[in-house]
Amino acid sequence: MEDLWDRKFMSQHSLGGMKAKNDKSDTPAKPVLPPDSVQAIINYVTEFLRKQYTITLEPKHIRSAISTKLSTEKSAFKKRSSIVASAILPERS
Repeated sequence: MEDLWDRKFMSQHSLGGMKAKNDKSDTPAKPVLPPDSVQAIINYVTEFLRKQYTITLEPKHIRSAISTKLSTEKSAFKKRSSIVASAILPERS
């Protein structure tokens, strides 16, 4: 995924284009990742694991890993943004 998109792009997109059930904010849902790219990732991972390790992995497990990666990037991006902001902007007393 990191070869296809930068961290900012991943942090701003979701796999399904829907808001989390526990998100009560008024912000809109994040845009969905390009479906063709997601399918290409699923196909690649499935084929790679089948050839290299004779493992058959269901697409739902790969989609779960993609979703986790997007969530992790969102958290990391927010953390990096707050660190940069605090380094640039002096604290007010």
